[in-house]
Amino acid sequence: KLKNSLYLMGVEVNDIKKLANANISTIHYSKNIVLTDHSTPYTYLKEIQKININQWFDTNQTDFRNEGHSIKYRSNDYEVTIYDKLKDLEQAKKSDKKAIEKDNSVQLSLFEEVKVKQPFEVIRLEVRIGSRKKLKQILKKCKLEAKKGSFNDLFSREVSKSVLLSTIDDMERMYPQILRAKSDTLQKFAIDLQINNPNLQYSQLLKLIGAKALIQEVGVREFRKITNRHGNTQWYRLNKGMKDLKYRKSNNVFKSLKEAVEVFEAIKLDNYKDKL
Repeated sequence: KLKNSLYLMGVEVNDIKKLANANISTIHYSKNIVLTDHSTPYTYLKEIQKININQWFDTNQTDFRNEGHSIKYRSNDYEVTIYDKLKDLEQAKKSDKKAIEKDNSVQLSLFEEVKVKQPFEVIRLEVRIGSRKKLKQILKKCKLEAKKGSFNDLFSREVSKSVLLSTIDDMERMYPQILRAKSDTLQKFAIDLQINNPNLQYSQLLKLIGAKALIQEVGVREFRKITNRHGNTQWYRLNKGMKDLKYRKSNNVFKSLKEAVEVFEAIKLDNYKDKL
C-alpha cells in the first residue's frame, strides 16, 4: 500500500524490502474508544486535565482546546493528544483549522450515511513520537528493545497497543491519589479519611480536605500556580503525604480506556447500527 501511494506521488520503489527495513524517525499511534454507557468524552477529559503534568513531561506545554473537549500534552519530540472525536468532526465542518485531526474531509459525512444507536460517543487517544531517540526510550520502557526501529517492526498491533497502554498508565500514575477517594461530599471524605487513617493528625486532616476541594475543582496544574508563593518543597511534601494515605477507592476513568486498548478492536460503524 505504501509503495503504491509513493508511486502516485512520483516516487518509484523497485525493492519493497527497502521500505520494510527503512528506519523510522516519526510515528503516530492511536485508538478510537467507543463509549456506550452514557458517559461522555468530556467526563474523561475533565479528569485527565487534573494529572500532574510536571512529573510526566520534560516541558510543561499543555493545550486545552474546543471548550475542554481536547487536551494536548507535548514536548519537543513527544506529544499525547486526547479528544472528543465526534466534536472534532463537528469543528472540521466549520473549519479544518479548528479540528485536531487534519484529514477529516473523508469522514465528515460518516454519520449522515450511517445512523448509530444511542448512546454512542468516541474518545480518541493519539501518541505522536517525533525522534529516533524518543522512540528508542519508549520501546525500552515498553520492554520492546528487540524492535530495531524499522517500518516492519513498528507498523505493528503489538507495539501500538503497548505504547498506548504505557501512556494510559503514565496518566493514571500522575493522577492525584486524593481524587480517587470514593466520597460524594467533603464531609464523607473527611470521615472516610479518618477511618482509613486512624493516626491522622487534626492539622493534616484539614490540609487534606482543603487540597482535595481545590484540586478537584481546578486540577494539580492550577493548584500549584495558586500555592506557588509557598515554594515547591511544600507541594512535594503534600503530594507525598497524599500518596501515603489509604483511601476507599472508587472506579477511575483510566480503567475503561485500558480495557478498550487491551481488546484493541477496529471500530466499525456497522457494528453499532440500529434505531436512534
